[in-house]
Amino acid sequence: MRREERALLFRGVYILGGARDTEACPALLRLLRRPEAELEPLLGDAITQDMSRIVVGVFDGDVNALFDLIAERSVDQFVREQLLDTATFLTWKEIITRDRMRDLLQRFYEERLADDEDGVGRLAEIDRPARFARTGSHGLPRLP
Repeated sequence: MRREERALLFRGVYILGGARDTEACPALLRLLRRPEAELEPLLGDAITQDMSRIVVGVFDGDVNALFDLIAERSVDQFVREQLLDTATFLTWKEIITRDRMRDLLQRFYEERLADDEDGVGRLAEIDRPARFARTGSHGLPRLP
């Protein structure tokens, strides 16, 4: 991909999220399945700094697609962390039910869907479920 095309993709992802274009959600989730070596040149720091807000913006209600990506061990750990933030926020907003989120977190624990030293593993197994189960509180991503 040429430099100009990468710049258009980068800007476009932000625009789609800000516009809350839910039709873009399936394509964005497919893009986020790409290996880290392919994502980094395309999205750079947006992966760790803004992706949760972008996905919240385009989320089309397909909880299974979001959860499948979070649970997929081959997906980049930083993408998975951002998507877990997305799911946490969507649960807080009652777009995802607490029961569905609790089931995802239970599945993470039981199926060991992340290594303990993996960032997403730490978040799913230690921080988020304990805080969420105890208080209903969350680690809110900033809104777009």
